[in-house]
Amino acid sequence: MPNKLQAYAELAERTARQITGSHLAWTAFLTTAARLYKYPYNEQLMIYMQRPEATACAEYDFWNEKMGRYVRRGSTGIALIDATGYKPRLKYVFDVSDTGGKENARRVNLWELKDAHTDSVSAMLERNYSVSGKNGLAEQFESVASQLASEYWRDHSRDILGIVADSYLEEYDDYNIEVAFKNAAVVSITYSLMSRCGMQPEDHFEHEDFFSIFDFNTPRTVAALGTAVSEINEQVLRQIEVTIRNYEREHSAERTAEHGEQPGLHDERRLHDSRPEDRGAGAAPRQVRTDAPEVPEGASPHPLEPDDLGGDTVPAPAGDRAGGAEPSGADDAGAGGGSGGDGKPESPRPDEMGGPDEHLQGAGRGDYSGRADLRITEHPARGGQLSFFPTEAEQITAIEEAESVAQTPFAFSVSQAQLDHVLRLGGNEDDTRMVIAAAFQKQKSMEDVAALLQNTFHGGNGFKTPEGELSAWYAVDGIHIAPGRSAEYVRSAQVITWKDAAARISQLMDNGAYASNVELAEAGQHERMQLAQALWYLKHDLSDEARERGYLSCMDTLRGGETQLTNTNKMLKSYAGITGLKTGTTNGAGVCISASAVRGGMGLLAVVLGSPSSKERFASATAMLDYGFATFEAGAFPQIAGRADTLRVTGGVEQQVALDYTVPEKMLLKKGEGQTLTAAVVLPEKLDAPVAAGTQVASVTLKAGEEILGEYPVTTRSEVPQMDWGTALSLLTKALFTL
Repeated sequence: MPNKLQAYAELAERTARQITGSHLAWTAFLTTAARLYKYPYNEQLMIYMQRPEATACAEYDFWNEKMGRYVRRGSTGIALIDATGYKPRLKYVFDVSDTGGKENARRVNLWELKDAHTDSVSAMLERNYSVSGKNGLAEQFESVASQLASEYWRDHSRDILGIVADSYLEEYDDYNIEVAFKNAAVVSITYSLMSRCGMQPEDHFEHEDFFSIFDFNTPRTVAALGTAVSEINEQVLRQIEVTIRNYEREHSAERTAEHGEQPGLHDERRLHDSRPEDRGAGAAPRQVRTDAPEVPEGASPHPLEPDDLGGDTVPAPAGDRAGGAEPSGADDAGAGGGSGGDGKPESPRPDEMGGPDEHLQGAGRGDYSGRADLRITEHPARGGQLSFFPTEAEQITAIEEAESVAQTPFAFSVSQAQLDHVLRLGGNEDDTRMVIAAAFQKQKSMEDVAALLQNTFHGGNGFKTPEGELSAWYAVDGIHIAPGRSAEYVRSAQVITWKDAAARISQLMDNGAYASNVELAEAGQHERMQLAQALWYLKHDLSDEARERGYLSCMDTLRGGETQLTNTNKMLKSYAGITGLKTGTTNGAGVCISASAVRGGMGLLAVVLGSPSSKERFASATAMLDYGFATFEAGAFPQIAGRADTLRVTGGVEQQVALDYTVPEKMLLKKGEGQTLTAAVVLPEKLDAPVAAGTQVASVTLKAGEEILGEYPVTTRSEVPQMDWGTALSLLTKALFTL
């Protein structure tokens, strides 16, 4: 019988298999994990399976000694597996809903995102991750999630690819595993961020958005996904937390200066994250993995690898307040109380915390809008003593570091000459200046020109200037310019918005410094020629001749023409006998196709990888299929010499047994080769009972001339028991009564 530790480990494994079985189960887990974002995935899972409504958790002694709160009698601890010691053991934490307030109890106030914080948070995300917030926080969260999920895959792809055995991911190639992981991670991270920030993610997503999670159906693959989501969420949410605290602190100081208000005397008295090695919001963005010195001694070397679970169990506390009798009256107040348990103002303590208040949203059970931000760990350098709070100096240092990161100035400044050079030469399309000049000649608005620039400029460019090499990357939020050979995701890059770029090009146009006189004169004619060319192509693409010759992609309609389906496999309309299959193009594989066709009862499959162009892939697939149909045919298996359908049995209840021949009906043969094929079998004269069903008694040998092409088994179809006196008597009696 398993001990308690093993039982919890098995329960966690079953839960991991279940939470990705439906999008409702997965989003429920994400909601809990979002409130507990400072916990690692394995502890988030443990808390979810025992107390999904938990909002803020801590160990028994922490509630008593640091928060001045008692654990109510009868409360059930939440078991966590602690693998930091010599061997794994259970430790127990209690949710704030399990506690009551004693005298001088500390409030459990956790941060929430308010409307007043939105602009500051959006600006922080744009500054740290170069993602625009013009379409709202939800889209910004998704862009950040996509960026960090890609970076996480780059760092951990080898580990993830090594654990896909026995999961649905095993059927995919490496590229499609990457796609599935990124899709699942992005939607999960975005959902979690929105949930923690109170943005109602269930109204933003459809269940189809979570289809990728179903491929993660083993504990190891779920752990890989859950770990990625947990680590990325912690990074981003810590930054949001610091941003909100800075905002509240600054505005509190402003109110004090303007109105003579006294700041709250006890703003510092909150439930704080208790990790001794707090990365905080000042950590570099996109640094997802914890550095090696932060890994506790005895921890698993990688979050995807399970630890041995054979350790001891620490008994759960009795679930009662320290000291005996419960306080009465107001002492039993919930976590949201504003003062000490006796209603008196809280008095200062030596271990008070700095920083602004956080705000609790429904700390009780069942409120998924509540927030939990507590993590308890042991600090190995302090002899196993619990490090519940950073010192005041450590906190001030962390805040200052966060502010310095948030306000990092550009490492360089782009000169006007450099910017003008990028605007004149950028775009990566032919005749870009004439396209833009035509827009100004038609007196389009700056907003329209900015949109044109965003659609026309794509990719990136490299430039050599008198000041050195310069790179430009054309992103959603504008032109990123940095020294060197790359500006993509360079945090120090200077960003020129598309609107500012349009305004500067307008100035250059007015000064005659953007395009040549020839380009300006031909801009209108160039635009008309492009339009005429597009119409010419469209006319011929839609012609009957184009359809008959297969120049147009195969199209069909559904729902009375409301939905149009387009297939990029042009062979569907041009190759006789074509039945499919799949086209595809990736940076790694190149231009590819899997083409299938059937002629004369024979099916062939042509696979083309790494073709330089779409036209060449179709040509290569056509050539291979043509060769296959010209060279091979589907031939019937030759008659088997020496074949018999039954075989004699001696000493059995039956005198013979039927035989099965496992040979194909048709075979792929070179044309004309079928005439040279022979098949023969040599059967034994008899079999001795007992004979089991499926017993191989001989083999059919297939030859082309003297060359053996294959051997196929001949087996018994049924069993034949041995005849004994009892069976003989039974058969004799049956025969007599039949007469």
